[in-house]
Amino acid sequence: MRPPPLQAAVMSAAPSSRAAHARARTSGMTANDILTSPAAGARFFPMNTQHETSARPMLFLIDGNSQMYRAYHAIRGLTGPGGRSTNAVYGFVTMLRKLIADQRPQFIACTFDLAGPTFRSSLAADYKANRPAMPGDLAEQIPLVHEACEAMGVPLLACQG
Repeated sequence: MRPPPLQAAVMSAAPSSRAAHARARTSGMTANDILTSPAAGARFFPMNTQHETSARPMLFLIDGNSQMYRAYHAIRGLTGPGGRSTNAVYGFVTMLRKLIADQRPQFIACTFDLAGPTFRSSLAADYKANRPAMPGDLAEQIPLVHEACEAMGVPLLACQG
């Protein structure tokens, strides 16, 4: 017997919105169909509580790069004891903790872009052509955001291309 379909929600920042929002989409995907990351013991981060408004399990997939950029630009001038920027890490972790506390998903994972060309680059030569390079102080925070996700038991998902 197959488990019930997951109710999936994608966390992303809309360009016209200052706050990130969750869009729930129902899909035919089941928990058995999902590939998981070995970063969190090859499983999605399970929550102990059932979401009150849904009889189906809730899955949140977070666009990690989008949320890092959002946090980076929303919080300026926050640094750690050594002077290293921590604004993206702080904002990202705050968002993630609030999401888990408020939505209580049964399953959660965070996706991140990998360096290098993607399938979109082959479809459109000008893909991201006008996008400025990632700020250096944001790039320095990426390993810390990954580490924070792993410490919270949230798997990191990434795929080259």
